[in-house]
Amino acid sequence: MPPNAPPANMSRTRSRLATSPAANRPEAINQSNQAGTFRVWHAKAPSGRRPTPAGPLPVGRAPAGGGAVVASFTVHDIAAGRFAVWSTAWLTGRSSYDEALDVLLGETAHRVVGLPGTDEAVPLGWALSALRGLGEQRLRLVLPVPGDTRGLPAVPELVALGLEAGQAAVGSRLALVPEALGPEAVSWTAVSLDGAPPVAPPVEGNLRAVSGALDLAVGDSARTLASLDLARWNPEVPGLLAGLARTVHAPGLPADHDPVALSVLGRAQRLSQVLDLAMADAPGAAVTTAQAAARDEALRPLATAVREATVAAYNWVPRG
Repeated sequence: MPPNAPPANMSRTRSRLATSPAANRPEAINQSNQAGTFRVWHAKAPSGRRPTPAGPLPVGRAPAGGGAVVASFTVHDIAAGRFAVWSTAWLTGRSSYDEALDVLLGETAHRVVGLPGTDEAVPLGWALSALRGLGEQRLRLVLPVPGDTRGLPAVPELVALGLEAGQAAVGSRLALVPEALGPEAVSWTAVSLDGAPPVAPPVEGNLRAVSGALDLAVGDSARTLASLDLARWNPEVPGLLAGLARTVHAPGLPADHDPVALSVLGRAQRLSQVLDLAMADAPGAAVTTAQAAARDEALRPLATAVREATVAAYNWVPRG
């Protein structure tokens, strides 16, 4: 049996999601079928489509039917960002395998489909091992939105999956796209990049410049939203905007991650809450089509700034 092949006792049409983080390590896969089942999905879908979960749609999926999207992702929990950060830390020797995997798993069950050398769902730890075997040195977070898929290689399956999820962790030979299957399970789809056209090197955002852009976007949006009387729609928004002056570092990143990146990501996460609230019409509020359009236009620069800040913060690496 190849080292990356799934065990013989795993079903060809479904896989059990282990409740124990240790069960996501390759050496423990043979015991995974004894654990509880969170979700069941088909490991191989027809026509190359991603597995269909037996559960709710993932948070952050763009609405059906298209239309203008102000914020097509939420930065409250970017699984692809955490995977990019911690896999890079492990691949570059800044983290141990166990530390990286423990942080990535948390209390959530993870499985990966489409990993080279496998034809079944396998634990997330196998993806880390596969990345090293492929010679990867770094993965980057990409947050694609309709009309802007920069950073995604021109692989149709990856572009479709990335836009659907609003996020992807992209290396030079492999990309992974997460899909939340409820609060306790995540399905990852791995896409091989071998033979894909090369992607232009991404422009690494200067953290201080990104932080300044956030400040400008917050100021402009606050003034515009005040003129639109957004507080009448959602009284929580002004308080959130006023509290942005407090420094809050995002948790769960490697110990050597730049403090400025942690601060920028913490602000971006809080601003994402502002966007969520601002885009939701308060119960009973009489919001006209014109008011909603003005609100969306006011929020678009802030959504762009949050997205760019999130990418820059997750993709920071030590200069060496």
